[in-house]
Amino acid sequence: MAKQGWKITVGLVEGVYGTPQPQIEIVAPRGTHHRTVRVLMYMLAAAAEAATPADRSWNVNTVVDHDVVARVCIEVMDGDPAELEAARITLTQAKVRACASAKVRA
Repeated sequence: MAKQGWKITVGLVEGVYGTPQPQIEIVAPRGTHHRTVRVLMYMLAAAAEAATPADRSWNVNTVVDHDVVARVCIEVMDGDPAELEAARITLTQAKVRACASAKVRA
């Protein structure tokens, strides 16, 4: 996996139903094979699932937007500020773990 040039950001976007949704957006360097992008996307999703506390009823979803763009989203149940912040922290932890494991600098 290419080690530099990846843009991986954790943020809050408007979800499908118009509610806030925490996500990780992955933008790979131009020319990166689409399977490489998917490998990192699935690593991030697995890390997010593993970091999700047992008492949370979240859904972790993956979306491929383009050959070099993908997202990992957490669909929260209530969407109150505390839950959104907990999901953001979970995604940040997932990003750190998955990027270290894949040896990607983001």
